[in-house]
Amino acid sequence: MRLRTSAVVFSFSIVVLGLILGCSGSDRPRMVPVSGIVTYNGKPVEGAVITFSSPDSSRPAGGKTDVEGRYKLYTFEEFDGAVLGQHEVTISKPDPSQKGSSEIKEVEVGGSAGGSDAPSGAGAFKAKSTMPTQISPPGPGTKLSSVNSLLPVKYAVAKTSGLTAKVEAGKENKFDFSLTDE
Repeated sequence: MRLRTSAVVFSFSIVVLGLILGCSGSDRPRMVPVSGIVTYNGKPVEGAVITFSSPDSSRPAGGKTDVEGRYKLYTFEEFDGAVLGQHEVTISKPDPSQKGSSEIKEVEVGGSAGGSDAPSGAGAFKAKSTMPTQISPPGPGTKLSSVNSLLPVKYAVAKTSGLTAKVEAGKENKFDFSLTDE
């Protein structure tokens, strides 16, 4: 009888463990850590918002630079990184003196800003030590002049930033971005 009870308890434990592991986010894409440094005209940029968007993922990765211009990305959890694959990169630095400085304002000038191509959850990053709240990467219909950034506005829009990164398994995935006025 004692052996049978132990077998039932063991079997029940295995089932519970399987359920816990099955619900632990295994449906999430594979993530790898991503970090780097952002400089502007040769100097580290503090408080820049950096976003990696992949056409293969519905959720972008984001981060915020520290006083030395260093960033670490997260998508689902703090510093979990970005999904594998090619990414378009945008970088902006909100002007704290402007009302709504934690947002990138969008003005539709053509295309469908927020259509089915827009990443879901783009404006829903949780507040963490490295990511400001309410950051919305600009959509396809964004006017460059509508972006509230202390950096050149071209870097805040994927089509004009010229910044890309390929996140790969088994690599360091350290991407440094040197921004200039040109």
